[in-house]
Amino acid sequence: MTIEAPKVHVHMTVSNLEKSRAFYEKFFGTAPVKVKPGYVKFLPGFGPLNLALSEAAPAESRGHVDHMGIQVESSEIVMRELARVKAAGLPVREEMGVDCCHANQDK
Repeated sequence: MTIEAPKVHVHMTVSNLEKSRAFYEKFFGTAPVKVKPGYVKFLPGFGPLNLALSEAAPAESRGHVDHMGIQVESSEIVMRELARVKAAGLPVREEMGVDCCHANQDK
């Protein structure tokens, strides 16, 4: 029996599902694996992530996320994905050799 590597699951509520879906399709370079009314789910091939998006009005007194990242094996993968995201026309803020979460990282 093969055991699949665990994935990080992130579920975000968005105010415009179609706009968010279009962004993540470009960002991940792939279509969602599940599409339901008011919901989409992505399982990008480059990292252990399960990203779900649901459309709803912003809720009062809900927590916020400071930032999210996808950890990959090497800086080469970061650079490859950075080039792909730029080619898709998405805005990019490069951060190379920065301290974040008590580690020096390229982002």
